[in-house]
Amino acid sequence: MVGQLRTPAGNGSGIAVRDRVVLTAAHVLFDENTTNLVDPATIQWFAEKQAGEYEPRALSPMGFYVHTNYVTERLHERIDLG
Repeated sequence: MVGQLRTPAGNGSGIAVRDRVVLTAAHVLFDENTTNLVDPATIQWFAEKQAGEYEPRALSPMGFYVHTNYVTERLHERIDLG
């Protein structure tokens, strides 16, 4: 099932790969302004959302996993790009 994630860092798509497990790109969870990952309490998941046709109730995650080097690599990327 495909859906939409909303975070303070922006919106992105995600796909439910198991019951209660959504796969998405890490940049959806990374706040460029604070250079930190967003607080899990601020994430909303809308399963099978279709604007104007189907607006599901938001679900909130209990947490998330992002590769341990993700933030470090993003910060290096920002420095390298100047």
